[in-house]
Amino acid sequence: MKKKILALLCAAVMVTGMGITAFAAPSPTAGSDTGNGKTSATAAGVVSSTPAPASAPATTFSVGGGTQTFSEATLSFFATDTKVEGGVVTAVSADTAKEAIAEANKLYGDDTFVASVVDITVPNVAFPYKLTINCSNVWAGQRVTVLHKVGDTWERLNPNNVSDNSLTVTVNSFSPFVIVIDTNPTSSPKTGDVSLLVSGLAGLFGAGSILTRKKIRK
Repeated sequence: MKKKILALLCAAVMVTGMGITAFAAPSPTAGSDTGNGKTSATAAGVVSSTPAPASAPATTFSVGGGTQTFSEATLSFFATDTKVEGGVVTAVSADTAKEAIAEANKLYGDDTFVASVVDITVPNVAFPYKLTINCSNVWAGQRVTVLHKVGDTWERLNPNNVSDNSLTVTVNSFSPFVIVIDTNPTSSPKTGDVSLLVSGLAGLFGAGSILTRKKIRK
């Protein structure tokens, strides 16, 4: 009887191991382009960007492995599109943008999308301060990280809330901010995680085999 139970256990372990499946996220569908150097987004969180116009300055910025490219003209658009109640939003310099995008690309790799990069100041407020940023490229349900420049470093902030065209984040100072979106938040399991699970199943199966051999010898 014990042998039958052990055999059933081993069979269950094998079936469980075979059931591990990596689900790839669906391919994003580009939204509509909205203007020169402009970025756009849909309610589903799918994002796109128009190529910089031929008349744009030579300096361009590549995001997400080249899936999003914009020029200095786009930085001006961000300053116009991004709004903060009671605050002042200005365009960042090209050097700051390059630095910000380099940090953004570290977050999500080829799935990185920069919804906005601007300099924000709100006068006469006490810190910590809940900053609400309005941006047309932000939608509820997106995986969003805010990068904030503090001195020579960029800190990563998780928004308190993300809704359609708006997010709220707690800050302790003002300076350049970058809104970064992961366009593929439902990624497949990490290789390391799957390996650990498979190793565990293999170990359990091996232990079952050893016990079976011992029982047979007896």
